[in-house]
Amino acid sequence: MIAQLLNRPFLLEVAGLVQDEFDRELKGRSGGRRQALDGPLHDVEDGELRDLSESLAGARVSEPVGEGDSDPEVTPKDDDAYIPRDPLLSLLQTTIEAHVEENDEVEIDDSPLLVGRRDEGEIPAVTDRRIADIPLVAPEGRRRAWGDMEIAENRLFSDPGWLTSGFAMAVRAFRGRAKWVEKAATIEVGERARIILVGDWGSGLRRAKRVADQIRRVLDEDKAVERHVIHLGDVYYSGSKREYNRNFFNLWPVDEGQDIGSFSLCGNHDMYYGGHAYYGTCLADPLFSRQAGSSHFALQSPGWTLIALDTGYEDGGLEGHQATWAKELIDRAPSDQRIGLLSHHQLFSAHEDGAKVLGDKIEPVLATERVDAWFWGHEHRCIQYGESQHEGHRVGFASCLGHGGVPEHMVMKETDPRPDPPWEYEYLRPFREGEPWETFGFAVLDIDGPKMSVRYIDENGTEHHNVKEV
Repeated sequence: MIAQLLNRPFLLEVAGLVQDEFDRELKGRSGGRRQALDGPLHDVEDGELRDLSESLAGARVSEPVGEGDSDPEVTPKDDDAYIPRDPLLSLLQTTIEAHVEENDEVEIDDSPLLVGRRDEGEIPAVTDRRIADIPLVAPEGRRRAWGDMEIAENRLFSDPGWLTSGFAMAVRAFRGRAKWVEKAATIEVGERARIILVGDWGSGLRRAKRVADQIRRVLDEDKAVERHVIHLGDVYYSGSKREYNRNFFNLWPVDEGQDIGSFSLCGNHDMYYGGHAYYGTCLADPLFSRQAGSSHFALQSPGWTLIALDTGYEDGGLEGHQATWAKELIDRAPSDQRIGLLSHHQLFSAHEDGAKVLGDKIEPVLATERVDAWFWGHEHRCIQYGESQHEGHRVGFASCLGHGGVPEHMVMKETDPRPDPPWEYEYLRPFREGEPWETFGFAVLDIDGPKMSVRYIDENGTEHHNVKEV
C-alpha cells in the first residue's frame, strides 16, 4: 500500500481529475472532435463515458464532505489508512498503485517516514511506502492535505490518459462480475483439528506479514494434529489479480506441498474487481483446491460442522441458495453435532451496523436453534460476544476477527465504559503506546470432538484472550 493513496483528500482530488477528464472527452465528442479515436478512451462509448463520470461524481459525494477533524465523519485515520466505502474509489486506488509500481519513471520511496515515531527501526503502523515527488507532510493538527497544484503539476498526473483508461477497464470488471458457483464443497475433517481464522488480512503491509509469521509459528506447534487456515475475506484494495499475487499469495502462511488446508471466503473488496481474481486466481490455485472452485463450503468433523458462507458476492447478503444449502446441512447433521458459521460480514456489532440482508436471509438457519458459534470479519477489530438472540433465535458464541491486516483506529480505551451484552471482550491494546492504532491478530480454534477452544493471538505472538470451551 502507498501512503498517498491511503489519504482521503488526495484520493478524492485525483477522483476529481479523472471525472474532469471524462467530462472533457465528452465535451470534445459533442463538438464533433472524436478524441477517443486516437486516445486512451478510444473503445469507451459515449454512454459508458457519461456513466463513468456520473458514477465517479456519486462516489465522491457519498464520502464525508467536512474538512479536517472538526467533521465527526472525517477521522484522523483518513489521513493514513483511508479505506473508501465506495468500490469505485477502491478501484481508483488499485489503478494508481498498479501504474505507479510498474512505471520505471515514478520513484517509490521506502525510507522511514518518521511521523509519530521515534526510531527508524520501528515498524510503521500503516506504511512508509510513498510516491517520492509528491510531498507527504503532516501539519499541526495531523490533517494531511495536498493543494490542487501539487497534484496537478506532478508529472505522474500531467497526462491522465493511463488513469482514465485503466479506471474505465477496472469499472468494467467490477460490473461484469465473475459467474456465481452454486455447488458447494464439503471437506471431511478429523475429530481433532486446529483451524486458524484470520480476517481482512490481504493488505500486503509489513504488519500483515508479522501476522502470517505468527500463524506459521502456531501451525508448527503441533504437526501431529490436522491443520487448516481460513481467510475470512478481503484482499485490498479491490481484489485484482495483481493484488492477490502481491498482497495475498506472496505472504500466505501455508506453502505448497504442506499437508495444511487453505481456504478463503469472499469479502466485499474481493468483488470490487468483479471477483474475477478471487475465482480465477485464488480458488484456481492448488493451495485452495479443497474448495473445488466454490466460495461457500463446509468443514465437517465428527463433532462439528463449520459452514462457510459467501457474503461478499452479494455485498452483505447471501447469493444463490446458500441459506437452503446450510439449513439442509444442519438438518442432516446428527443431533449431537455442533454447528458453527463463518462469514465475511457481521450479523451484528457493538460498534457498527450489522448486515441487514444477511440477517434476513439467514433466518431459516438461525431458526434451527443449532448455531453454536459464528466467526466473521469485515469490521477491523477483535471482539468476542456471548450468547445472544437475533430476531428471537439463539446465536451462541460469536466473534469478530477482522483485525488481520488493515490499520484501524481504536474505538474504545481501557478506561471507557463497556458496551452492553452480548459484548464480552475486545482487544484494547494499541499497536504502540501513545498511538491510536489497533493491534493485528488472528484466532486459533482447537477442536476435539464436540469441544472447541478459541485462542486469540496478536501480531507480536501474545496470547491475549482464551475461551477454553465454546
